Amino acid sequence: MTKINSVNRDEKLVQTSSLRHAYASSLVMLKTNRIAFFDGPPGTGKTTAALAVAQKVDRPSAMMTMSFRPANLDVLRNTIGALTGIQGSGTKSQMEDELIYLFQDWNGLLIVDEVQNCGAAGIQTLRYLHDRSGCSFALLLVGWQALETIRTYPDLQSRVISEVIFEPLSGEELYSCIRQCHSVLENVERPLLQHIDSRYARGILRNWRNVAETVEAIGIEQLANRAEADEILNLLSRST
Repeated sequence: MTKINSVNRDEKLVQTSSLRHAYASSLVMLKTNRIAFFDGPPGTGKTTAALAVAQKVDRPSAMMTMSFRPANLDVLRNTIGALTGIQGSGTKSQMEDELIYLFQDWNGLLIVDEVQNCGAAGIQTLRYLHDRSGCSFALLLVGWQALETIRTYPDLQSRVISEVIFEPLSGEELYSCIRQCHSVLENVERPLLQHIDSRYARGILRNWRNVAETVEAIGIEQLANRAEADEILNLLSRST
C-alpha cells in the first residue's frame, strides 16, 4: 500500500496520447467523485499515468496493488491499509463499517492497481464501498482486461464515468515517444529504432525504458549502429 503524496517519481513522463486522454478523463472523475478505469497491456503506462494524476490533484490520494489471487477479504484489508498505513483486520462487516467511516470525510482519490486480480467479487466490493460512502471519493481502477468483467455487470458499468484504453505505441507516436524516454535515444536513426522495436520492445514503453537503461549502464552515449543495438538486445534477452 502506498500513500501517493510520499511517492517520488524520478521516471521521465512520456507524453503519449493515452496519457493525455487519461488526464482529461481524470478531471471528470475527480470533479464528480465517480469511478474511472485505465485498461491496457502491461508496460503501456497505466500505473505511471495514475500516479501522475494523483500527484497533480490538490487532495489526498492513496494506492494499493492487488496481488494475484487475493484472499476473500484482501480488498477490504488492503483498502484500510492504503488509507491508514495499517493492514485491516476483523470480520467483513466490521471492515466495511470502518471503511465507510474513513471514506465519509476523506474526499480523496483511491487508486487500485492490478484490479483484474480482484475478480468480479472484489470489484463489486469496491463499488459497494464507493456507493455506501455516498461517492465521497474518486476511485481509479487500473488493470488489464478487467473491463471485460465490468461490462458483464450493468450495475458496475453504469458507475464507470470514463474508460481509457492504453495500447502499445505505433506509427509516428512510437518514434516521438521513444525519443522522450531517455537522452540516449533522442538522436537514434529511425531504422535502428525499428530494428529494436521489432526484435524486443514491441511498442511497450517499459521495454523501451529497459533498452535506454541498458544502453546507459554499459556506457554507450548514443546508439549508432546495428551491432551496438544487437549487443543491447542480447543483454536484455539474457536477463528475461
